[in-house]
Amino acid sequence: MGHELEIRNGEASMFYTGKGRVYLGTLDNTREITWDQPATREFIGRLIKYALLRDVFREQKREQLGRKRKK
Repeated sequence: MGHELEIRNGEASMFYTGKGRVYLGTLDNTREITWDQPATREFIGRLIKYALLRDVFREQKREQLGRKRKK
C-alpha cells in the first residue's frame, strides 16, 4: 500500500479516491462535446495532469525497484 500514500501527496490527491481508484471527472455525452465548453477543457486538463503525474510516479517506482535489486 506504500504507492497509495505516495500518490496522495501534492496535486495527485485531487485524483485519488482513497479506494485504489482514480477519478478524473465526467462529461455529459447526451450532447455534442466541443472545445468551447468549459467542462470539456477542464476534463482534458485533468487528463493531461493525471498522465504527467502517472509518468512521474512510474519513474519513481522504477528507481525504487532498481535500488532494491542492487542491495
